[in-house]
Amino acid sequence: MSIWAIYAAAIITAAKNRDHLLAGRVLNYIYIGMELAVVTIYQSEIVPARSRGFVVSTYQTSVIDGGLVVSAITRGTSDIPSNASWQIPFGLFFFVPTIVASTI
Repeated sequence: MSIWAIYAAAIITAAKNRDHLLAGRVLNYIYIGMELAVVTIYQSEIVPARSRGFVVSTYQTSVIDGGLVVSAITRGTSDIPSNASWQIPFGLFFFVPTIVASTI
């Protein structure tokens, strides 16, 4: 899944027109769907029952916290007059999948 996400992020950040950007976003949302389906189930299977609720809720908390960080970065880059204003936030799609893929 992480390799898939890195591939989608590469397409998005290298996009030269709207169609490339849309194709990359479709591939990225396929990854997000796989992640949403797999991560919570995996978490609930590997932790002891007494801490299961807390551990599974950390995934949703991480998604919310990540959204807040990306929103702040997007706001910060919105005044850049070049394509970097949108490429920097989309380039953040590389961050987590790269860490996961390298630690596996």
